[in-house]
Amino acid sequence: MLRAALLLSACLLAACATRSWLRAESPHLVVYSEVDDVATRDAIASLEGFAAFFRWATQCERAPPSLLRVYLVDSESEFQRTWPESTNTSCYVAAGGETFAMAIHEKSSQEDQTSFFALLHAAAPHFEGCAPPWLSAALAEYYAETVVEAAGDPHARYSNSRVDILHEQAWLELDALLGTTSIEDADVPIFDAEAFLLLRYFRSDPARRAQLARYVRAVRDEQNAVDAMRTSGVDLAELRAELELYFARTVQFQPYYASTVVPVADDDEEALETHRAQKKAKPAPVELSRLPTAETENLLEQRRAKLGNAVARCEPDRSQL
Repeated sequence: MLRAALLLSACLLAACATRSWLRAESPHLVVYSEVDDVATRDAIASLEGFAAFFRWATQCERAPPSLLRVYLVDSESEFQRTWPESTNTSCYVAAGGETFAMAIHEKSSQEDQTSFFALLHAAAPHFEGCAPPWLSAALAEYYAETVVEAAGDPHARYSNSRVDILHEQAWLELDALLGTTSIEDADVPIFDAEAFLLLRYFRSDPARRAQLARYVRAVRDEQNAVDAMRTSGVDLAELRAELELYFARTVQFQPYYASTVVPVADDDEEALETHRAQKKAKPAPVELSRLPTAETENLLEQRRAKLGNAVARCEPDRSQL
């Protein structure tokens, strides 16, 4: 009995090093996962769907320099083996020798989609060769909204925290939003929310979609992300005023219960049709294997050792905002 108790204590102290991990590889991802094979395949399908949606939205076929390495953990305590005391749900890290993303993959309700948003935001910076940071973050939000809306639940089109933030916090100046290349953790919620609103504004009208396409091409041609908006025919002062009007028309804030927002389908049926077509396409192939314990017992601590002076972009727990 005593020996069994000691073994259990050792397991708990070592974060249960005997935990079984999976390794999965798909066309754009190498995933190390401590969740089951079904959840792992679902996560890969979500991220591969996002990659396809991103290419469609930006009209960019430029391949990232390498496959994205993703670590899927099953709890906050596991996440904290890499980031002690962190309350974030995902991080993307550009570190010397390894670029990777980590996300908590837990069961969440369709209304908050915590795991889904965490996964998408973990992957978004990987595609910034095709878009500036604000647009990468916005596309993670927008893709999630099309997925949830296409599922047919009228109460699950978006994250309420995003709308609340836009009502409660001072917005970033547009030149700061557009020109940001690194984001402080404290600014991530308002950055994501405002970026999402800006993308929604551009996608809600055919003429503005054309402006956005010109903007993306200009940025890819290495034009400054702020100057590119101006050369695309957009005055930033006028854009700010129009964005505030768009927000007032699009979102109805209801204190004490869920806000309402104009569905994507009302302004951008093309995005929903693109998502539906992707769902009908043949799934991305996935090679899945189980890893020996000896290879994974310090896997998360090894990621922590790589942080150093790395640049990290983390996503907070929306339910805590």
